[in-house]
Amino acid sequence: MALDSQIVLDQTSYALEYMSRALRFASKEKSGGACLSQDGLNFEIPLGYQIGGNEDLGTGLRFINHLQDDDCQEFFLDNNQIKYTREIGKTPPEGKTLLLTSNKLEVASLKFDLAGKWEGDDDNPDDLQPRITIFLEIKSAGASGQSQKIQTSISQRNLDVQY
Repeated sequence: MALDSQIVLDQTSYALEYMSRALRFASKEKSGGACLSQDGLNFEIPLGYQIGGNEDLGTGLRFINHLQDDDCQEFFLDNNQIKYTREIGKTPPEGKTLLLTSNKLEVASLKFDLAGKWEGDDDNPDDLQPRITIFLEIKSAGASGQSQKIQTSISQRNLDVQY
């Protein structure tokens, strides 16, 4: 039971640290919607990941990862695993889907909640610092079924608010 609990904590910590680091340094869309649906966005929840049609709540998140050559990337839940896709939209297509969690874990729930995802415009400014709240429910695939519920919020490193 102790080993299962340690596996859950170690792998959950790794996945959250990996996602947090990438999201803190996400870049704004500036290339006419090459990655995100419109210029000025910091990140978005693509339609296929939205929960109840809410564009700010979903099971997947797309962003531009400044730390990895401005790759268009996604974090998402698939078959009880947290996965990410790199190099979305490259020519030729090179989308690579990789696992962030192992088969020793079952991710029961992964949700992203967005705030301040874009700058707005002169008529409708967004005065919120970009922030993502991650809700995660994860358990061991082992016999003990150790489970953890975690919530964390991540703010972008670069300030986005106007003073």
